[in-house]
Amino acid sequence: MAGPATPTRRLSVPAVAAGILVVVTTSPVPVAGLAAVVGSVGVIVGVRRGSRATLGIGVAVQFGAVIVAALGGLGIALVLAASLAVVLSWDFGEQAITVAEQLRTTASGTRPLVVHAAGTVLVGTLLFGGISSLYQLAGGGRPLLALVLLLGGGVAVLAGTRL
Repeated sequence: MAGPATPTRRLSVPAVAAGILVVVTTSPVPVAGLAAVVGSVGVIVGVRRGSRATLGIGVAVQFGAVIVAALGGLGIALVLAASLAVVLSWDFGEQAITVAEQLRTTASGTRPLVVHAAGTVLVGTLLFGGISSLYQLAGGGRPLLALVLLLGGGVAVLAGTRL
C-alpha cells in the first residue's frame, strides 16, 4: 500500500502564503511575530508531509500569536487580517491535503483548490468585515475582550463551514 498522500508544491503555495501573511501582520508585536514564525513552520511541515495533526498544531500556534498581538496593542485592521490569514492557512492546508488524498498523482488539483480558496476568501472577508463593523459600533475600539470574543466567534463560524 502506498504511503500518505502529500500535496504538490503547487497545492501547498496558498497555505504557505497565508502563513507568511500571519507573520507579516503580527510582526509589529515582536513576540507575536516570533510565535507566528514558529506556527508557520508547523503549517509548512504539516502541509508538505500531509499531516493534519502537524498542520493543526501550527495553526493553533498562529492563532495564539494573533491573540498575543491583539493583547500587545496591534491595530484592529491588522488583527482582523491576521485572524483571516490564520483561518486561510488552516483551510488551504486542509484542502491541499484532501485534494492530494483524493487525486493522488492523477491530476494537479489546481482547479478545485482555486475554487475552494475563492469561496473561503469571500466568506472570510464578509465575516470579518461584519466583525469589524460590530466592533466599531460596540465601543469604538475600547473593549479588547469583545474583539477577542468576536474573533473567536468568527473563527468558529468559518471552522463550522468545514464540518
